[in-house]
Amino acid sequence: MNRVLYFAIILFHLSIPSSAKPNGLNIDLIHRDSPLSPFYNSSLAHKEVLINAAMRSISRNKAGAVIIPNNGDYLMKIFIGTPPIESLAIVDIGIDHIWVQHSESCSFLKKRACIASTQCRKHYLSLKDRSILQGDLAIDNISFGPNNGPLITYSKTILRCENVNIENLKSRREGVIGLGGGPLSLVSQLGDGIGHIFSYCLISYTKNITSKLKIGSVSTMPPNVAISTTPLVSESPYTLKLESVSVESTKLKPSQSLNMIIDSSTTLTYIAKSFYDSIEISVADAVEYDAVLSPPKPYKLCYELGSMDDDVVPSIKFHFPKVDMHLPKHNVFVNVGNNLCLSIVPTEGVSVLGNSAQVNFKVEFDLKRNTVSFAPTDCTKE
Repeated sequence: MNRVLYFAIILFHLSIPSSAKPNGLNIDLIHRDSPLSPFYNSSLAHKEVLINAAMRSISRNKAGAVIIPNNGDYLMKIFIGTPPIESLAIVDIGIDHIWVQHSESCSFLKKRACIASTQCRKHYLSLKDRSILQGDLAIDNISFGPNNGPLITYSKTILRCENVNIENLKSRREGVIGLGGGPLSLVSQLGDGIGHIFSYCLISYTKNITSKLKIGSVSTMPPNVAISTTPLVSESPYTLKLESVSVESTKLKPSQSLNMIIDSSTTLTYIAKSFYDSIEISVADAVEYDAVLSPPKPYKLCYELGSMDDDVVPSIKFHFPKVDMHLPKHNVFVNVGNNLCLSIVPTEGVSVLGNSAQVNFKVEFDLKRNTVSFAPTDCTKE
């Protein structure tokens, strides 16, 4: 089957009208390391959680494969097929597909829901780290809602049923709900029915409460707060232009234009090393304590908690076009063992605004306007 026919099949199925659906979804998200998560490990120290998630983020960035989720992610419950089969899925705004990776689900889909044998084509996708994805397309119902119902079902949803040869994913049982700007992401497939808009409000993994993903009409920004909106440089992945960073009253500018991916599955915030160094120096100058000589990797700037008042941290702002994003202490500093560490770290690869920097911000993507908006929010009240 040639490529033109292959994509024609996709467009044909996307164009088939389906039964009336609600124009909004309100979905609970659970951080992988939250006490609410089925993967929660009470014996894993706070320090280990942060270091492990950070190290997985580094391998992800060095490979250049920013679409591959790491273990700093948030999970949601989905139901596939008729009767619906319950599964967990990683929510990732850097991915443009809905991936079904659990082997039992894949077998089920291939028996029931794969496009007719002449249309169900194995295809290959080479990522920047030279890993290869091989999989089949399937069409089936996907539903959202609590275990005891009622479920909200979307029919004729295009899924990818993968055999994944990527170190970060091949041992994982979850699927992935991609919310990127590509035509096969969940938000794109729901399309006009949800107004091409979605938002999330993330809560720290230490809290015993769910974060929220809102799609469509329920994705309203909170009242009586400052809402800042900036244009997207790219929708796949969602990319912003970072104009400068302020540390207290010192505004620092990169030597050249710097694009930054906004991501829901990377824990830390990564800044190109050429710019990061000036940020670290300014933060160190603003803190009147000596940094530890050997900070835990991958952190570069840490202070011993016992030797300082941990409230004495500088004000940090990220400046995007039309947006000054003030990052409170918990968004840019984190307790790692007996240390307080800057959760902004250098990278030789792409710059990434990680999910720890987005905690207690409502982040809304409007794909018709090609914008992203930020609003400081108490996400426990969403």
